[in-house]
Amino acid sequence: MGIKSLEKSLESLDAKIGALRAASAAIDRWRGDAAAALFHLRPKHQGPMIVAILGGTGTGKSTLVNRILEANLSAASFRRTFTAGPVALARIASDVPQNWLGLPHATVSPADLPARGQADSLLIVEAANDVLNRAVLVDTPDLDGDQPVHHAQADRAFRWAEGIIFLVSPEKYQMTELLPYYRLARRYALPAIFVMNKCETAEMLEDYRQLVSAEGAEETVYAVARDDAAYEPPVQGNLQFLRQAISTMNARRIRRACGARDRFARAIARSDHRPATKRAAGCGRRRLRPAAMEAPPPGVDVNPITEQLQRRLQQRSVLYLIGPGRVLDRVRQVPGILVRLPRTAWELVMHGKTELKSVLGTDGNSASRQAPDFNAALTDQFAIIQAGSTIVSVRRRPDRNG
Repeated sequence: MGIKSLEKSLESLDAKIGALRAASAAIDRWRGDAAAALFHLRPKHQGPMIVAILGGTGTGKSTLVNRILEANLSAASFRRTFTAGPVALARIASDVPQNWLGLPHATVSPADLPARGQADSLLIVEAANDVLNRAVLVDTPDLDGDQPVHHAQADRAFRWAEGIIFLVSPEKYQMTELLPYYRLARRYALPAIFVMNKCETAEMLEDYRQLVSAEGAEETVYAVARDDAAYEPPVQGNLQFLRQAISTMNARRIRRACGARDRFARAIARSDHRPATKRAAGCGRRRLRPAAMEAPPPGVDVNPITEQLQRRLQQRSVLYLIGPGRVLDRVRQVPGILVRLPRTAWELVMHGKTELKSVLGTDGNSASRQAPDFNAALTDQFAIIQAGSTIVSVRRRPDRNG
C-alpha cells in the first residue's frame, strides 16, 4: 500500500468518525492523532524543521529556550506547571505550517513578551536568531504535571513535531513518563537530542547517557550546568554545541515511509476494538467504537503506597527546585517569626493553650476588659526577644512568667 493510499484511507476514516453524533474526548484525541499522522504522510514543508522540547516539571524547558536564543521570549518561573500551552519560537510566523497541531495560531506582540502558553492554542513568537533559521523551537507544558490537560498538550506537540529535544534534570532524568517517548521517537524515525539541564557532576551526565543508550539511542548527551555549580560540561556537549546540533537537525529530516506507516497503523488499530487476528481477517471491514479509542488517563494509581511515595517525591522535588539555600533561609527565619507573635499566639503555639482572661476581662466578658498596658506588653516582648536565641535548641520553653 502506497503513501497516497494510506492518506486516502486515513482521511476517509477520519471523516466517518467525525460524523458520529456521540462525540467524546476519545474521538477528539483519535482525530488529533490522525491529523498528526496525515501531516507526516504528506510532503514536508519547505520551512525550518519543527522541534518540540519535552520534559518534566521544573526541568527548565522555557529557561533552556531562552538561553539557546539568548533572549527572554518564553515565560519561565520556579512555580510548577507554569507553561499551560505550546509556544512556538520562529523566525517569522509563516515558518509554522498552517493548522499545525490542529489548533488556532496567534502571534504574540513584542509588548506581551515573555509569552506564556495558553491551553488549546498555539502562540507564535517571532525572533531573530541563527538557530531559528534552521529550526522552529516549540516550548511545551510538563509531561508529569499534576494537571492531565498539560500532559495532553505536550503529547500533542510530540506527535506533530519533526524533531524532539528531550530535556531532563538531575532529579528527573529517570522519570518513567519519558521512556515511552524515547521508544516512539525511535519507531517514528524522529531525530532526537538529549539534554540534561542543571547538571552538577560528570557522574550524573554519564548515568543519563547510559540510560539513553539502554533505550537504543546512540546520541550525544548535552549538558547545561547549574548556575551555582562548579561543574563544566564537556566541550563537545556544552550549550554552544547544542545550538549547532539543533541547527543541523534539519539535514537529518528524512521522510521515512516506515515511520509514517507505523503512525498510520497505530491510528487504525486504535479505531477497531476487535482482536488483531480478526482485524487482519476482516479484509478492510472495520468496526468503529469510541471506547476502543480511550486511553487511560495519566497519573492514575490505586496503590496507596505508591501514592504516598509519589507525594513524598513531589515534596522533595519542590524543595530541590527552590534550592537548598532558600530552604535554610526559611528555617533561619522561624525563630524571628515566633518571637514576633502576640503573647496569646505564643502561648497557643508553645503550650497548646491560651487564657481568654488575658484577652478579655477578668470575668471573661469582653465588655469589662481594661485598657491595654503597653508598658507591660513592651517589657514582655523584649523578654521574648532576649530568649529567642535559645528557641532552636530547646524543645519546650519554660513559662516566661516563672
